[in-house]
Amino acid sequence: VIPFPNSNTGNCGLCSQLFWHSPSLLLAHLYLSFPIFSTLVVRACWAQFELGSIHHFELRKGGLGFYQLNMAPVYAAMKEFHRERQAQTQQRIGLM
Repeated sequence: VIPFPNSNTGNCGLCSQLFWHSPSLLLAHLYLSFPIFSTLVVRACWAQFELGSIHHFELRKGGLGFYQLNMAPVYAAMKEFHRERQAQTQQRIGLM
């Protein structure tokens, strides 16, 4: 958990940043040395995207030096992915 003082001491709010889906199953920033995110935890969700595909994330670097990722859009996309996957499974086994 990142403390609130970090977000309250940053120079700016959330900034949209571009990351690419690398062959090592990591999301790496296109241009700068931002943190690298692993996609291993949600491998099934990320498998739908081609390697090398570009994704937008909102990040903030607070005054304490921590990067904070806006997870709301990520959670929404993952929820939709699992909803669609569940519907496909139910349709395949004849529940729908």
